Amino acid sequence: MALLILGILPSSLAFTATLEPLQNRVDRNESALLDLAITNTGKVPDSYNIGMVDGLWEVSSQPVYAYQSEYGVDVAPGETVHTTLYLRPILQLPYGTYSIPFEIGAKQEKTLQSRSAIVSLRSADEVALVRAYQPTVQVDVQLPNRGLLDPREEAIIAIKMDNQNPLNLSALRIVVNSQLINYNLSTRLAPLEQRTEQFRVSFDALEAPRKDQLTVVLFRDDEVLKTVRQQYEIIAYSSLSREQQEESSLLGVVHHKTLTLRNDGNIARTETVALPASWFNRLFSGASSGHIVKDNQYVWSLELSPGQQVQLQVTTNYGLLVLMLVLAGAVIVLYYIYRSPLIAIKEASVDVHDERDVSEMKILLFIKNRSGRQLPNVRVLDKVPHIAELTDEVIVGTLRPVKMSRSSDATIVEWVVPTVEPYEERIISYKIRSKLSIIGMFNLPPAMLKFKHRGDKERVVLSNALKSTECASED
Repeated sequence: MALLILGILPSSLAFTATLEPLQNRVDRNESALLDLAITNTGKVPDSYNIGMVDGLWEVSSQPVYAYQSEYGVDVAPGETVHTTLYLRPILQLPYGTYSIPFEIGAKQEKTLQSRSAIVSLRSADEVALVRAYQPTVQVDVQLPNRGLLDPREEAIIAIKMDNQNPLNLSALRIVVNSQLINYNLSTRLAPLEQRTEQFRVSFDALEAPRKDQLTVVLFRDDEVLKTVRQQYEIIAYSSLSREQQEESSLLGVVHHKTLTLRNDGNIARTETVALPASWFNRLFSGASSGHIVKDNQYVWSLELSPGQQVQLQVTTNYGLLVLMLVLAGAVIVLYYIYRSPLIAIKEASVDVHDERDVSEMKILLFIKNRSGRQLPNVRVLDKVPHIAELTDEVIVGTLRPVKMSRSSDATIVEWVVPTVEPYEERIISYKIRSKLSIIGMFNLPPAMLKFKHRGDKERVVLSNALKSTECASED
């Protein structure tokens, strides 16, 4: 009895089912052997029932509960389970070829798939004659690293064959398949020859970790000589690549810092990333969303799936700072351009002074030209309070007043300084005497400077005012 596989497209992608012959020639008194492989491609565990709609054949299974049982075959997500089916004709069927249909149903997904095996029934003499010359080949599959495969590396799979009969096997075909590996090659075996065939397999570097089964079938024409199954596993690995770039624009006013992260592993990865950010820089900086500030750093907590790439950026714009500095510089320049070239400081010292009585006081007026220009005809005016009078004492080295006039509350004294040279400081001093004993304190009003600078418009500058308590004593 010869078996061939006829595939019917599944009604759903929740699982796949394949039938492979294990014993392909039997007579009426023997059982044909089939291997049924069920792979759960869904996301939840499921149970699968196996049934046959043709009543001409007696079917049993190993394990025994797999066929026409309420239990069915349990398969976890991503796994493959194999079941051996035994077929024997119930009636004395004529020799010939029969198509035997099977149905495989998923309980959870409630989907159904059909698979058929074509059975060729022969006489006992014909089967015995064929088996007398039936080839026997031992096959061994060798995987690198004991079947633990790194998807980043190329895997070399070796298939060792040993022809144990004195038969010349010239038209052999090896079919290798799994969820990730599919390969076909042709070979030959001389009588009693041992031969090793190798092929290379490459995976997607980001292939997720999984366990899989590699099935190797050795065919002679359409006849299966040997089927070997080998478990292997795609291992998990973790790798993170970092690339940091910095660039500036607008003459360095805007600074960009970009950190690119990529999960080059095949499993998800949690990563904490930090970029320095001082408190000063944070005043002018912005960062990619999702960050927190900790220990003068921008900190992100990232969940990276396999192959995922993330860019984190910190942009520092000193434009506002530059603008503030420019404005401050402009204010300073304008201040120096338009400030008064003359300043006046008024000081006083007491000649006769006790804790309660002030009788005579010396007044000092400091006039300073802080510009680089000569200032002509500077008029200096100061007021002497009505409770005091200007003394006639001549102070050596100082200008004498050119004019004195009285107002309702003070005597106005005026001096004229012909020229004040650039950066020159002049001192005018005079003494006043109180007309009465003064108890407590009194005020000295500010002195006034009048001059012309950069045009005909007269400018006025005032000195500081004084209180008697701010006057120094002269013993």
